[in-house]
Amino acid sequence: MEVNLKEGTKKMEGKGGRKSNFCALVTADGPLGKNGTLSSGLRASYSDYIFKLFSDVNIKTSSASFYDGTLKYAFKKNGHTLSTTLYSAHDNFIYSNKFGFNYQTQAVSLQWSKLIDANKSNKLSLVYSKYASSQQDLSPAFESALKADILF
Repeated sequence: MEVNLKEGTKKMEGKGGRKSNFCALVTADGPLGKNGTLSSGLRASYSDYIFKLFSDVNIKTSSASFYDGTLKYAFKKNGHTLSTTLYSAHDNFIYSNKFGFNYQTQAVSLQWSKLIDANKSNKLSLVYSKYASSQQDLSPAFESALKADILF
């Protein structure tokens, strides 16, 4: 998986955030050194409290959560750009302490590009990605887990 994120701004530092009933987002970007920029973002859920509002014990004892984060550093000089991007995500769901699912994604990329003219450029990307998932049966009589990983 190749992750392409916007580059941070060179003009000024920017920060932001948003929240909803289920999750929150925080971002920051700006210059880093003479020719570099940094861009970052973090999202996380806090949705478990919603399950507690239900009277059904199966829903009340369930949980769901996720978080993900990105970080990108870019360095530009003489028409060349060198950047590195990090991405990580985690999702988790458990139903009434009976079964659950878990997903994780990590990606790292290193990119070099050279602007030839307004319509042409060269680009080279080196990418590492890992995706992992698991399914759990949490009931005492059948407690088990099935896990799978993919690397590329």
